Amino acid sequence: ITKKLADHEAMVALEFSDHRNGRENALDDLQSSLEDHIRQHMKFDEKCKAAFREEIASLKNSVVLESQERERHDLELAAALKRYITKLQSSLHIVNSTATE
Repeated sequence: ITKKLADHEAMVALEFSDHRNGRENALDDLQSSLEDHIRQHMKFDEKCKAAFREEIASLKNSVVLESQERERHDLELAAALKRYITKLQSSLHIVNSTATE
């Protein structure tokens, strides 16, 4: 009986150890998988952040270019209005000088 109990205890201890090792291996696999997923997620986040930074820089550059273009157009319009006013004043001066003669 003692031998049977000792054999049974050894068998149970071996099965317990096998189950424990199996659970530890499964836990290690899960932890490794989780760490891989976290690394992949972080890489994806960095790629997204880089893409967003590039897009924002592009938009800022576009805004600056458009602002410069609008300023150039405003200056051209102001110059054209100045030429028009000068011609108008010249014409009025001519009209007024001929009217008084």
